[in-house]
Amino acid sequence: AHWSLGISTALAPFDHAFMLRAFGVGALVAAVCAVLSCFLVLRGWSLLGDALAHAVLPGVVLAYLFALPLGLGAFASGLLCTCLLYTSD
Repeated sequence: AHWSLGISTALAPFDHAFMLRAFGVGALVAAVCAVLSCFLVLRGWSLLGDALAHAVLPGVVLAYLFALPLGLGAFASGLLCTCLLYTSD
């Protein structure tokens, strides 16, 4: 009796259609990320996304200081960092 209460409580969210869709989308995203991450590790680009994420921050700060759209500053900073990364080789 104790087990059935725990199982029914654990499975209760799946009684709703939106939770089933969310679970399906989550499974799809997990599968795509798993394949993509293996590809990136094999190519040696595993930390490139992390580096670009940190490189975007100064652009956001500068855009805030000059009252520009934050997305514009992030894009400009990320683009500059990407260009510098690929021209340094």
